[in-house]
Amino acid sequence: MPGPLWRLTWTCSSDGMLLFLEDWTILGVNPRIEEVLGYPPGTLTERHLRDIFGEDHLQQISHVVEQVLSSPDAPESSKRLPVQALHISGERRSLELSITHMPRDGVTIFVGLARDVTEVERTRAALAQEQARFNTFFQNSNDALFVHDREGRILEANRVATNVFGYSLEEFRARTIGSLHPPDCPTAPQNMDLSVGETIVFDSMFATKSGEVFPSRTRVQKVLLGTEPMNVSTVTDERRAQVMREQMVRAEKLEAVSRMAGALAHDFNNLLMVAHAASIELTELGGLDEEQRQIATDIHHATEQASALASRLTGVARSHQPLEGTTDLALHVPSISRMLNSLTREEHQLTVDAEPTSLVVALHESQVTQILTNLVANASHAIDGPGHIQVTVKRDDQGGELCAVLTVADDGCGMPPEVLARIFEPLYTTKGASVGTGLGLASVQAILEERGGVVDVQSIPGEGTRFEFMFPTVGTCESPPAPSPRQYAGPRSRRALVVDDMPAVRDVLQRLLTRWGFEVTVAVDGQDALERVQANHTGHFQLMITDMMMPRRSGAELTEAAWLHDDAMPVIVLTGFSTEFLPKGAPGKLTCISKPVQPLRLKSAIDAFFH
Repeated sequence: MPGPLWRLTWTCSSDGMLLFLEDWTILGVNPRIEEVLGYPPGTLTERHLRDIFGEDHLQQISHVVEQVLSSPDAPESSKRLPVQALHISGERRSLELSITHMPRDGVTIFVGLARDVTEVERTRAALAQEQARFNTFFQNSNDALFVHDREGRILEANRVATNVFGYSLEEFRARTIGSLHPPDCPTAPQNMDLSVGETIVFDSMFATKSGEVFPSRTRVQKVLLGTEPMNVSTVTDERRAQVMREQMVRAEKLEAVSRMAGALAHDFNNLLMVAHAASIELTELGGLDEEQRQIATDIHHATEQASALASRLTGVARSHQPLEGTTDLALHVPSISRMLNSLTREEHQLTVDAEPTSLVVALHESQVTQILTNLVANASHAIDGPGHIQVTVKRDDQGGELCAVLTVADDGCGMPPEVLARIFEPLYTTKGASVGTGLGLASVQAILEERGGVVDVQSIPGEGTRFEFMFPTVGTCESPPAPSPRQYAGPRSRRALVVDDMPAVRDVLQRLLTRWGFEVTVAVDGQDALERVQANHTGHFQLMITDMMMPRRSGAELTEAAWLHDDAMPVIVLTGFSTEFLPKGAPGKLTCISKPVQPLRLKSAIDAFFH
């Protein structure tokens, strides 16, 4: 029978103990095993060892048992193995099992000493996971990172550090963090003896391997890596921060321009719409001589130019709804030559030359006008004294694909390479704050990206500049034909609701719709319009034309509310803003037209609802 010392060890051991036979029958377990595996006292006795360790681990135990029997003097480490034991709840527990044996009355009894290492394994796994997270952060940081001891000896450096400083990791490990500062750097703290978790931040100067000195913001923190306290220094290259600050200032400028454009574009486009409609009505009156008709045409083109000027601000500063349409360059460019000539000084000669052939491209007329307005105005500014500006339109065959080539050339001062490289950057200008905005060529670039055009710019200081644009041609021109009274014949006995907070716009729309055969009701804002819709039966209004930005209710809010009363009513929304807030999923019931609205485009949209 076991002596008192054995019983004391069996009962009080902090490790689990179990006795088993060669057939794996459990003779007994001590209280610690029952505690680790959650079994009530005495319930494991005479059970099979596989009930605890499972078949897989039983084979490993069998191998160790064979070693114990064949080599009793083998090192203890060879008789020890990690195993997984099954807790009564089904949870797996990690044990470190050591096995020995003792013959008793001719029977070999095996003694297993089991140490619960579950929490140790979990701690190791957590440490490994934490180390992996630290390594990921360390190597993927945007800043240069160093791990160094309290004396400043560098132990690790990330990829950014090697890129910024030019040293390899081996070279860093032969240096101290202090040696990376240039001589006589007064802002680097001398005392780095920090407590764990303590952080200091300071501005300093660092020197690269090549000797380049740069300003930095450095953050040093004492952390525990494993069990060792280490300093981690984060070095932020202030040169990059300065670039980021400049980009932020530029973004803020663009946002300011966007807000300004949004505040002005609404009323500005409304006024343009009135002027544009008036030019069309003048043409329709008849009895005008050639010069008077040309004046009306010039007004027409001037409103388009002004519209392009308004969209230029919003188009560069933020995303916008692209203008749809096509233009025949061979017809449109000569037609705006008088307007382009008005952009130049008296001593400048503007020549427009277009091939007598159709060259239709996927550009709205206002976009073509916008491109030429910017380039001709820039060319005029570049010419000091008498000079010549040449605008040409020609065709070119690029590998079997017909393209239209638009060229603007001048004999002005030209541009040096450093200026030429930046001409399409938003807000970049060489004209001075009182003359240039830096938005003109940026808006031209936006049009090119939107429409798949390419540009080649050649400039020689003292000799002049040449812009050559190339656009793929498309089938036929979608621009409406020249206005004539017959095109305004429209439906009869139909009621339309016109909604706008600007009286002049309401008057123009009412006048146009009345001539097209509509009985017109006007509303001064979105709420007024909704009340008029709700005051009548469903189907009373066969059409609603509304502004987007209005007091009390926007055009989008009005449309949704009006459709709750009359879900079949067609709606045309006039806007100089994005259409992203308009109701979706309304095919055949909703059309959006960009301001300033051309009467023929409006007439075409109305006809589409009733045919």
